[in-house]
Amino acid sequence: MSMRTWRGFLTVLALGLLLGGGWAQERLRVASYNVENLFDNYDDPYKPDEGTSPKYWGDVRRLAGVIDGLDADVLALQEVENLGIVKVLNGQLKKPFAYVEVLPSNDFRGIRCALLSRLPILRSISHRYQKLAGPHEFARDFPVFELATGGNKSLLVAPVHFKSHHSSKGDPESKSWRGAEAKGVLRILKGLRARGFGMPFVLLGDFNDTPEAETLAPLFASLKNGLAVVPESERYSYVFRGKRQQIDHLLYDGGLTPKGGAFLHPRDNPSDHAPFYVDFAWEGTLPREKMEVTAGDRTPYRPKVEATDLRKLRALLLKEVEVHGTVVSVKKTRRGGHYKIAFTKDPRRSLQVFVPGHAARRFKDLEGLVGKKVRVLGPVFLYRRSLEIKAVDPSQIQTEG
Repeated sequence: MSMRTWRGFLTVLALGLLLGGGWAQERLRVASYNVENLFDNYDDPYKPDEGTSPKYWGDVRRLAGVIDGLDADVLALQEVENLGIVKVLNGQLKKPFAYVEVLPSNDFRGIRCALLSRLPILRSISHRYQKLAGPHEFARDFPVFELATGGNKSLLVAPVHFKSHHSSKGDPESKSWRGAEAKGVLRILKGLRARGFGMPFVLLGDFNDTPEAETLAPLFASLKNGLAVVPESERYSYVFRGKRQQIDHLLYDGGLTPKGGAFLHPRDNPSDHAPFYVDFAWEGTLPREKMEVTAGDRTPYRPKVEATDLRKLRALLLKEVEVHGTVVSVKKTRRGGHYKIAFTKDPRRSLQVFVPGHAARRFKDLEGLVGKKVRVLGPVFLYRRSLEIKAVDPSQIQTEG
């Protein structure tokens, strides 16, 4: 074969590989979203879930809209109660994920991390009972999922939700606990590498601390920051007392190249966290799988109950209801700007409606409800022995007559 013929052959081969996808690059989008207490309407007898309001159905739909906007191949969720409620959420998506995994958690309320993927999940590894420095275990878990990415390649993805800033015994703001979790992640990753798990690794979720925090220093020193591609002024996922903070992160290890990313701040976000995504360049064709689901109108049946019928309301704990009553008082709390709506002079003798401060701006005139007959929609939950409905959307409180 002459030199000219050989060069021509190589040129044709290269073009064939490029056109055939052999050297082509795809976008692999990995995203994370703390969905803030995605609880179902059923009582778990082993967890105090009755103290947390289930998500109002309208908020579940809004969550689905936000997730549709992420257009992710792989999505990590934090603060979900169980697999069932995540499947309900997945069923509301325009493009449901083919694979959904939720592993058990150490959290006393029962909140867990979930992984939704369009790529096949090959294995799930829990580290729920791994001993960390001091007396600690992971506050929830440190699940690691291996995803098929085509050919003989795979990817490790680990959603996390580190301990919150609520102080634990002898540990102000639980700094030592989060620090132990960060070091535990690196120790486990080192062990996985030693066992032959050499594929790229992505760690993402709610770390409950900022990038400069001492607790996270070992992670940021050992792993690469995937969200560095986002302009610094746009890197925030949480607003605390008016201050923007980034406490949700994506770190990675191995042969990955971030090509873009963003934090999304949707109007009327049904969570207190902003979701984010990072786009990685991936060589070859990703084996995405589709799941056909017709969501339809799945509005739940809501029994009608009077606001003063505490016996019936207790029997419907955690269920979506339609409550009727005449508003007697609307009081604003001194801290947080929350509102409490009561239907009797003694609030303990009726259900109360709780409007959190961050949602109060959506309602036009809450004080103007006094003396009016209203209909309230939402799930009933128990807060400090009082029955309440949490209202975050104006459609939940409607005047009658």
